Amino acid sequence: MPIKQQISKSMDNFLALQWHLTNRCNLRCKHCYHETYEGDELPLDDLKRVFHEYLDLAKAHELSPALTITGGEPFVRDDLLDFLTYISAYKDELYRCSILTNGSFLTPALLKQIQEQAPAVDGIQISLEGDEDSNDAIRGAGSFRKILQAASIVKKHSAIHIHFAATVTKLNHKKILTLADLLLTYDIPLALRRFIPIGQGADIQESLLNPTELRDFWRQARRLNEKYKKRIFLTKGPICTSSLQALDHPTESQSSCVVLDKQIITIMPNGDVYPCRLLPIRIGNVKEQSLSEMYEGPYNKFTDVTQQSNECQSCAVFGKCRGGAHCFSHAVTGDYYARDPQCWKK
Repeated sequence: MPIKQQISKSMDNFLALQWHLTNRCNLRCKHCYHETYEGDELPLDDLKRVFHEYLDLAKAHELSPALTITGGEPFVRDDLLDFLTYISAYKDELYRCSILTNGSFLTPALLKQIQEQAPAVDGIQISLEGDEDSNDAIRGAGSFRKILQAASIVKKHSAIHIHFAATVTKLNHKKILTLADLLLTYDIPLALRRFIPIGQGADIQESLLNPTELRDFWRQARRLNEKYKKRIFLTKGPICTSSLQALDHPTESQSSCVVLDKQIITIMPNGDVYPCRLLPIRIGNVKEQSLSEMYEGPYNKFTDVTQQSNECQSCAVFGKCRGGAHCFSHAVTGDYYARDPQCWKK
């Protein structure tokens, strides 16, 4: 019986795989998590083999596979459509399959191919970093208009769900809050993600919001959602970097670090495996070990919530935020279990 029928479609019961197929990219965004834009890539045969390891791992733990394909820019790989076509033969076993892209390669013809040959693909995320000035300052001149053009193409030529995503920094946080009318016009929501200063992004660590700025940003985003009576900004769901909202809304269901629950695993282009892309600590390589060996072995050192800092464990909302964004704690302090440095609770 297909996994979709065996397991509830609740996102409380999933194993996400964020799969970076390449480091190559046609853009050079200031906050990029990659340290390089070149390097080895797993060939198509290895991608197929590891894909089945992933399905088997999820099934063994009675979790729904939620696959995300990204890069770099995934569409620079000539064999991407071949891989998506192969995956689609097993679409009934996937909870979801989405693509993270900068949108610059999307055309009506390509979307037609994806829908016809790779029907497992049910979501596309396109990065958008604020208004035209702030976006282009971060992602490159002319990218804002290309992003909106790509979004229009997806809406017009496919039934694939689409959303934008922004990485929030001092460079764009005020401009992001001016996008409500644009998002309503395009009828595309914007996922809000905190900036984790790793990779190339470590060079702009001064762009991190301080705790008060981050708190005020979340509050304004929520007020705008309430004002427009629809979710123009995505601040919850599988967005674990938003967990500090529990400080203001302790009775609401909040996302928290999915690594703690072993609900995510990341494969890099050369086969290296991390618990999460935002926690770039190597736990193995798919050319040397199985995903199961890594998931059931070295991964476990990141899942002991009792190691969280004492000040967090004594906090009234610890059961909700569970220490905030652990990837951010590691990037800034070097300690995965340290208190989230952007926590605004005194």
